Amino acid sequence: MNQSSNLRSNAHAVIIGINEYQDEKIPDLQFARADAEGVYQILTDPELGRIPPENVILLLDEQATQQNIRSAIGDEIPRRAGEDDFVYIYFAGHGMPFMNPKNGSADGMEKYLVPVDAKLDKIRGTGIPMDDIQRFFGYIQSKQVMFFIDSCFSGEAGGRTFQNPAYQTRHGLLTPEFLDQLSGEGRLVVTACDVNELSIETSAMGHGLFTHYLMEGLKGRADKDQDGLVTIHELYDYVYDHVSQHARKLGGSMRPILKGSIKGKIPLTLYETPTQKQAKSLDDQAQALFKAGKFGEAYELWHQVIELVPDHSGAEQGLAEVENWLKEKERKRQEILERKQRLLLQLNREGQLPSDEFDLAMTLIEKNTADLTALERETRRLLDELTNKKISAASYVKSVRLLRKPVEPEPALVSPKSESEKIPEAKQAASKPEPQVVKAEMEAPQQQTASEPIVSKLLVLRKTPATLSKQQVKGMLKEYGFYCAKSLVFWNYAWSNPQGKGITHNYMEQTLNGNKVILDKTTGLMWQQSGSPNFMIYSDAEKDIRELNNKPFAGFTNWRLPTLEEAMSLMETQTKNGALYIDSKFDQTQEQIWTADKSSAGAAWVAYFSSGNCLNNFVAFNNYVRAVR
Repeated sequence: MNQSSNLRSNAHAVIIGINEYQDEKIPDLQFARADAEGVYQILTDPELGRIPPENVILLLDEQATQQNIRSAIGDEIPRRAGEDDFVYIYFAGHGMPFMNPKNGSADGMEKYLVPVDAKLDKIRGTGIPMDDIQRFFGYIQSKQVMFFIDSCFSGEAGGRTFQNPAYQTRHGLLTPEFLDQLSGEGRLVVTACDVNELSIETSAMGHGLFTHYLMEGLKGRADKDQDGLVTIHELYDYVYDHVSQHARKLGGSMRPILKGSIKGKIPLTLYETPTQKQAKSLDDQAQALFKAGKFGEAYELWHQVIELVPDHSGAEQGLAEVENWLKEKERKRQEILERKQRLLLQLNREGQLPSDEFDLAMTLIEKNTADLTALERETRRLLDELTNKKISAASYVKSVRLLRKPVEPEPALVSPKSESEKIPEAKQAASKPEPQVVKAEMEAPQQQTASEPIVSKLLVLRKTPATLSKQQVKGMLKEYGFYCAKSLVFWNYAWSNPQGKGITHNYMEQTLNGNKVILDKTTGLMWQQSGSPNFMIYSDAEKDIRELNNKPFAGFTNWRLPTLEEAMSLMETQTKNGALYIDSKFDQTQEQIWTADKSSAGAAWVAYFSSGNCLNNFVAFNNYVRAVR
């Protein structure tokens, strides 16, 4: 992807870092410049902050003069940033308090940012009053302005800290009252620490403590919900926790402050989480497969991408393209099928295609190629030649009749066996192992009025919920021979079982305590005849089960969602209940039902009687409930 396409052209920044002050009376700092450079690299990184470098004003040491800072914040940014743009201002350096009881502030102090060319003895004329910063903010049209200040609030503690070789401070006095005035709606101010605390910088980190964790958070460690976006509130929570803990280890105290408010979820940095990187790799593979014409494989991979990143635009677009291709393919297939059917009907009406051959042709022409027997495949080949007008109707009829003419099998040549080698038929039957069966355990329902039949032998199915992979589902379907059709959109090709014959049911309908149930004497399972009348998400399905047991439904209190094995045991190999692949004894409303089995985090398996298969759906999707016990 072109990196320039990732850049946020509507974001602007001023970044200031001062280590070496021109006035020898102002103590130098060790890592303020490194802090500013680090923040600059993150904000202009095309894979993190994504701010175009030309939108950033970087002022380091000798460049951070009073005139340049005033020009950047008071002139350049107001001129560049529009109403819908974002503005970030970062300052690492000294602040300075100045006593003036007459200035009208609650603390009687004037507050200054100290530029590189400031004079300690003439701070009023050479410093930048924070009142001016507040006024400059008023010039900026943008509704989103964020100011990060890596200075401390305590002027009194500064003298002590300068004498300590372990760390130095960036000192200034900014009261909460003043920060409230400086911030406000659309204006956020984040400071390194609270009143009377020191902003520590250590040689062990090579940065100020506040900025070190600020940068770590911007790189992605603050992304609490792992959505690839670091927001201001995520960043502040991360910085506060880590700075306050680390400062205590150093024997100090730092509690960063956040003032002001900003509407919406504003990303400070955007990055790729491990999950997003995996999704990107799968998306790239799917794109390549799609270009190669392998639409089914591409479709499967794009669904995996959606499972990882539900709102992945590339996968959503890819799925839409495949589905459009499938729709077009299906439309063309239907056109061809209808043309062939019209031809066969015409030949039948003209007497060229007798009824037996016509009926056979009309059946085979719609049948899935994968489901054809060897004899049917050869007949289908002849049918294709007929409908493509490569052979005449007479040749087709003659060939099909010869092909389907029964051939008497030749008697097998076997060696005679002695009487001792002969095994009685009954003994042979007895030698075959019986399938696993158990005696049914029929619980007596509460307030039960109707007697239940005694079931002597059952097909045992798993009752305990599990998390099943596609391979495990495929193995289960084959083990029991459950029918699972292939989806038209390739969704379930990895686990479908269209060759499955299903099981022979022995259903018995009952009405217990006014509730209709169906007992399957083959499996010993009792089912709701109907189920939930409405779609519902997975959590509501679990709630529905609890409500059934609280009633209790049909007099029982052990209803539950079926496992996928149990739900697929109901699947018929053809539609028997209107358009549904389920016995007509069941209600038609519940065309697809939740199961208790999960497919992954946030997804569960669903039995689709409308299409004769099973799929995995996100738990936030809607399906019906049919309870079992």
